[in-house]
Amino acid sequence: MSIKSQSHIKSEKSNLNLKPLAAEDKEGNRASTNKAQNEESVFDNLKYICDSTDLIVHSLQKGLDVAQMKDGDIILTEIKTVNTVYSWDKSKNKLVKVSHS
Repeated sequence: MSIKSQSHIKSEKSNLNLKPLAAEDKEGNRASTNKAQNEESVFDNLKYICDSTDLIVHSLQKGLDVAQMKDGDIILTEIKTVNTVYSWDKSKNKLVKVSHS
């Protein structure tokens, strides 16, 4: 049986990755140290991943701007171009709408 020196034991302890314990409430229950641990992320939901991927891919193919927020919300921005053609009517002496698309 070998005996470790005191300095060797200290170096082993410093390499440990310990997380602080959560505080206890009045009933003795431990509270979470991180709120995100209590909330299930939508990014862990396989149905959300499939549905959002499909929506994002199709939206990008149509030329829309897509933003996916950290809470899982997806914002689509679509800009439509409207062309209106006006022509000068000499007899009426004014601009006249020719077409609208």
